[in-house]
This record gives sequence, structure tokens and C-alpha cells, in this order.
Amino acid sequence: MQRVVMRSPFKSHSNIQKFFISLSLVFIFVIVDLHLFARKASEVERYDALSARLSNMRASTAKLEYMLDMLIVAKRFEPSTIKTISDDVASLNKDMTDLKQDPTYRPLLVGNTLVSEGVSSMVDDLENVRVETGRLNDTISQDEMMLIHNAVDIHTVLIIEKADRLMGVISESRHAISTRRGAWRWRAWPGSSCLHCS
Repeated sequence: MQRVVMRSPFKSHSNIQKFFISLSLVFIFVIVDLHLFARKASEVERYDALSARLSNMRASTAKLEYMLDMLIVAKRFEPSTIKTISDDVASLNKDMTDLKQDPTYRPLLVGNTLVSEGVSSMVDDLENVRVETGRLNDTISQDEMMLIHNAVDIHTVLIIEKADRLMGVISESRHAISTRRGAWRWRAWPGSSCLHCS
């Protein structure tokens, strides 16, 4: 007598359910990875933009330093030259204020202590430059001009050095973000495939 073996429908349903569960998990992990990648790319862009702004400020500070040197060499304190210097200092202070208040850079200033302290220190130096150059006028003596020049020169040198250090910190931070591995990857063992954090 031939025996009829009936296949259980539950086994096939179970396999289908497992397939869709696995597919759903893969989809979730892909979405998470894409989100992390987008966040990482955004952070890298912020660091690049901040580095570019600091580079421009460094160049403007070097230009200011040169103009003050030329003022001493020429020994001619013309109102137009003094106004140019004052305008350059005002522009530098505005750039730094805008940088600190720009919400784009707030996550970097809050999350990176070295960047935050470096920017704050540059702000202090720029304020000292503003105060000292505010004493310039076309009636001051050569000796007074030399004192102002020396006081400003100390702070412009510090600003340039701090900008260089900050750009170095930013470059290292950017590199660390760029080389950060993804949140998830496939890792296979004999007879199974599993998702694991990397």
C-alpha cells in the first residue's frame, strides 16, 4: 500500500517570511548607511568651507601686516592709507564675527574643542588689532607709529600662526571623517550570512 506524504504548508510560508524579513533588514541597513554617508559628506563640506574662510583671513592678515610695514618704511601717514588699514581691520573682524555666528559651522565649533578654542583665540587677537589700529591718525609721531606697529605686529603674527594650526587641525579632522568606515557591512560565516557593525 503506497503511503501519501503530505507536505506541510507551514514550512514554505516560514521560508517566505524569513526571506522578506531578511530583505527588510538589508533595506533598513542600506538606508542607515546612506544616512551616515550623507551626514559624513556634509561634515566634510563644513570643514572644507571653514578651512577656506580661515585661509582667506590668513591672507588678509598677512596683507595688513605688510601695509603696516610699508607705512613705517614710507614714514608717510596719509589719511587714505590709514583708512585702508582701518577698513581691512573692520573687514577681518566682520569675517570672524560672521564665522562664529554662522549656523553652518556651529556643529564644528561645539563638537571640536580645538577648533572652538582656536577661533576664540583669533577673535581676541583681532580685537587687540582693532583697538591698536584705532589709534592711527595722520598726526601721530614716528615713535607712536612704531609702538602701534609693534603691538599690532605681535597679534597679526599670532593670528597667522593660529590660522595655520587651525587649518592643520581641520585637515586632520576631515581626514578622520573621510576614512571613517561605514556603520554596517556583511560578514559571512560558514553556513550563514550576518550583518555586523564594522
